[in-house]
Amino acid sequence: MRPARFQQLLLDAAAGLPGTAAKAFADTGHTRHPYGIAVEAGGRTSLWQVAGLGAPGDKWSEPEPEPVLGTKASAVDVPGHAAWVSMVSQVLGRVTMPGVRVS
Repeated sequence: MRPARFQQLLLDAAAGLPGTAAKAFADTGHTRHPYGIAVEAGGRTSLWQVAGLGAPGDKWSEPEPEPVLGTKASAVDVPGHAAWVSMVSQVLGRVTMPGVRVS
């Protein structure tokens, strides 16, 4: 999934969270990174940068290929980031998109 599509996925998912507003970096004047979202929740704003790395031979100037569907990747423990992981899981848990599976 390329950064632009993932950014839109995050914006769509955040739109369904009560008390949360999200905007693309481009809509907030943030120009340091081309992709990302600014999330406002609980009186605070956090910036989530979106980055990507293409597969060998992938040309981002061409249309994105169809997602490759397969088995789920194994879980990774991120010590000290439980709150962040919980928030991202809540956002992504609302997503229904081919190629993205959250459990």
